[in-house]
Amino acid sequence: MSDAGQSPEVTAEARELHERGVEALREGRALDAEDLFREAYEAGHAGAANDLGDSLAVWRDLDGAREWWRRAADAGITEAAYSLGLHADEEGDPEEAERWYRRAAADEHRDALLNLGKLLEGRDEDESMRLYLRASELGSDKAAFNIGRLYDNKGQLTAAEPWYRRAAREFGDPRGARKLATYYEARGDAAEATRWTALAERLSAPPVEVIGMSWRPDA
Repeated sequence: MSDAGQSPEVTAEARELHERGVEALREGRALDAEDLFREAYEAGHAGAANDLGDSLAVWRDLDGAREWWRRAADAGITEAAYSLGLHADEEGDPEEAERWYRRAAADEHRDALLNLGKLLEGRDEDESMRLYLRASELGSDKAAFNIGRLYDNKGQLTAAEPWYRRAAREFGDPRGARKLATYYEARGDAAEATRWTALAERLSAPPVEVIGMSWRPDA
């Protein structure tokens, strides 16, 4: 829930209302939660506007969600700016998506950096690369894979390979392992191709439930 970007000057009353809204949402009382988020926002808790937007989006009230995300974004809540960008992107409005992604990316929002990089591919691949590099530094497996893919598309396989390795080994992205398997197969190295294929299969396997815990075979 949204306290990121929240002013430390928020009143105790606003924080209490927000906390009660969060608790109501956890208990499945969505309408009560939405009322409490509205009250918290009116009492000065900007993050409550973002949480209200998220709740309305779950119920497919996207017009209402956007209204509250805009209020939150205008108050400096980064996650709200990202949500506005994401929904504009999904609705096929790249200009609006870029505007909001840029606002969230300026605050180093990892997924905003990633998605902005995707939007800019084909238009400004240098900026796409910079955005992917920063998103990867912040822990994005998709960004690491996309860096490899950009190098790959240019025929720079030597530069692409370590990024595919990083995507697979550090972040558990099976696409990186599949790319490496393809490379080694093309080079005639059947043993390495088999090893990376096996890793891709393990990374693609659904987690196994073990005594109430999710577990995936070690990559």
